[in-house]
Amino acid sequence: IGDKYGHYTFSQLAENSAIIHIPYQVSIMSLFEQYTMGIPILAPTPAFLWELHEKLDVMNERTWEQIRTGRRPSGSPIAGVKEGRHDPNNDIDRDAFLHWVQYADFYQWPHIVKFNSWKDLRRKLEETDWEVVSDEMLGFVKRAIDKTSAEWTKILDQTDNYAPDTVQADDDGSAPASDLATYLSEFMQSVHLW
Repeated sequence: IGDKYGHYTFSQLAENSAIIHIPYQVSIMSLFEQYTMGIPILAPTPAFLWELHEKLDVMNERTWEQIRTGRRPSGSPIAGVKEGRHDPNNDIDRDAFLHWVQYADFYQWPHIVKFNSWKDLRRKLEETDWEVVSDEMLGFVKRAIDKTSAEWTKILDQTDNYAPDTVQADDDGSAPASDLATYLSEFMQSVHLW
């Protein structure tokens, strides 16, 4: 993108049929921006991403230890990973990498087109109907916004029950712990429902 545009605008990005992401870490802000604009996105499958990472070190910001030292770590510098569990900071072990990278943003959202080789990428670039993919992405975004808005409306409507003039204060003037605990519990439950 930098070679094509230098400093680019969102409207320039939207002129493209699709954008290929070779992720350098698990959460990339431009992915969110491009997805919500309905620009089709292609990303390597976890297994192909591992191949690229092994050969080219493409995920060079996946762990803080690699950012800090420039070397791919074989584990966390701080103790705490339970025995038998994949260390999220093990950037050498294929199984640990694949276990944790499956939770990366580009594997969580529908309609991101995944490719498992360069040949598969070429095929998908030639055969995919990008307008359909874009429409599906925008439909998902609209549903997510509608759902989020409804949940926040529900939460904020519930806060009326906890307004200072309706809550009896404890002897020390603070809100009763039971009311606050109920409010926080309901809030967290609604967040987890989304």
